[in-house]
Amino acid sequence: MKRKIEHFKAFVRNKKIAVLGVGISNRPLIRYLSGIGCSITAFDRLPADDPVIIRTRQEFAAEKIELTWSLGADYLSRLSGYDLIFRTPQMRRDLGELVSERNRGAVITSEMEVFMELCPAPVIGITGSDGKTTTTTLIAMMLEKAGHKVHLGGNIGTPLLDRVETIQTSDQVVLELSSFQLMSMRKSPQTAVITNISPNHLDIHKD
Repeated sequence: MKRKIEHFKAFVRNKKIAVLGVGISNRPLIRYLSGIGCSITAFDRLPADDPVIIRTRQEFAAEKIELTWSLGADYLSRLSGYDLIFRTPQMRRDLGELVSERNRGAVITSEMEVFMELCPAPVIGITGSDGKTTTTTLIAMMLEKAGHKVHLGGNIGTPLLDRVETIQTSDQVVLELSSFQLMSMRKSPQTAVITNISPNHLDIHKD
């Protein structure tokens, strides 16, 4: 698995990378990619004078992380010519800008998709229409009580990609996964838990 991580680093190094959204899940991703030596443009719909953006830019500057920024309502209009694009889980995959870049040859992925490919430990994935967070929390607590080293992530807990090199094969990874995250995921968890299924997000899941 270490070889797989090194292969990923070699693949992304010196690539032109776009990170769409600088929220909680993508900030650790930016730090991880910056540490590898990637050229990163951060995209966000918030304007440059938004307090969240100002604070985020100050944090990255203090950490000596150099980024190009594309901000504001038309932030995706500058999404062109990238090798690798990390989208937020909530972002629709059929957005015109993403479709255009995908057709051009860009790789469209997410922090969670890459983590699933690189994670050396067995993964328990929890999804469903309701009860995901409660079920995920209970499973993590039971595993910890049984003496396992547990990493909690996905829609709950902390983004895990920047920690993937510290995860051991003997650890347990417990992820809450939304339907949006699962839509484009190529690798399945070793154990899957489905809490229930009911009509939800039918504007996205049309068929």
